[in-house]
Amino acid sequence: MTKTDIPTISHSQVSLWRECEQRWTYRYGQRLVPKRIERPLHLGSWVHAALEAHYKYGNWRRGHKVYLADYNKLFEEEKLRLDKGKSQKKSMDRADYEPLPSQVERIIRSYIWYYEKNTATRRVEKTIAVEVEYHLPRDGYVQHGVIDRIYEDEDGLKWVQDHKVWDDIPLTEGTLHTVDPQLTIYLEGAKEALGIEAAGVEYNYVRSAAPSFPIQNLDRSLSKKDVATDYPTAFRWLKENGYDPAQYSDLLLPLMGTSPFLRRHRLPRNELVTTRVLEDFDRSATEIVGHDAAVRNIGRHCDWCPYQTICRNELYGMSTKALRDMNFEIEDKSKRKKVV
Repeated sequence: MTKTDIPTISHSQVSLWRECEQRWTYRYGQRLVPKRIERPLHLGSWVHAALEAHYKYGNWRRGHKVYLADYNKLFEEEKLRLDKGKSQKKSMDRADYEPLPSQVERIIRSYIWYYEKNTATRRVEKTIAVEVEYHLPRDGYVQHGVIDRIYEDEDGLKWVQDHKVWDDIPLTEGTLHTVDPQLTIYLEGAKEALGIEAAGVEYNYVRSAAPSFPIQNLDRSLSKKDVATDYPTAFRWLKENGYDPAQYSDLLLPLMGTSPFLRRHRLPRNELVTTRVLEDFDRSATEIVGHDAAVRNIGRHCDWCPYQTICRNELYGMSTKALRDMNFEIEDKSKRKKVV
């Protein structure tokens, strides 16, 4: 086996393999990707690109414009589908939905305000690396990963950070980030590939919904109904609509220190956990490299699997060529969006 023949295995591959070997085969073995753009993944990638550009160049718009250019090429119906997401509104009127680029812009502007401009939450941080891609040689495969950010805090401790754009961000420590192996693996990647001994990992959660605007009554007073917003969004809206922000301290002050749309959780490095997670990864990676047939894991998760139609047809011995040609394309890695 030559160096170029050595399989490259990522955490995403291992995670998908454990969920369903057949789905892994479609995604990574056959490199099938859906033609239809889905909002959750697209929005997450868009926000991620903006954050990458922000930390790398100090200009989030460099990442924003990469996705904006593609958005502007879409048909109006495709734009509207991405704009509305899971909205229950039945109206298809363009005026009822804020364009997705504007939503992303408000998400990023609020992020920067809370973490870098708001003195109540700002920390002294030094970015060491952004979007670090590493390839660690293992026995029979190469472990691959992309680290979003490594930074040094005010105490001189280094942290491996991963941006996660979710519909509902966790508010407590007792959730996925306490057991998720992805960043634990990245700790080892930072150590072996970059020589950086990080104190632990940090999950940088960003809610995928843009903060809402205050609700205006017919008499121009503000509704007393709770609204999911944040300080910069509410303050800007009040100013732009002729209200004096000083008169709405009951709305603004509780939002000044923290945002309901942002959360960071840290998980200090634990050598025992790191060792066990890496051992688990290695077992799954070895299975992937050595497998000669995939097993279907049929269950409720099949309902939201993008490959369910072709999987079901193949299960019943039917041809899937027309479904493949209509709904999927072969991934071309050379066309992946890059922030430059």
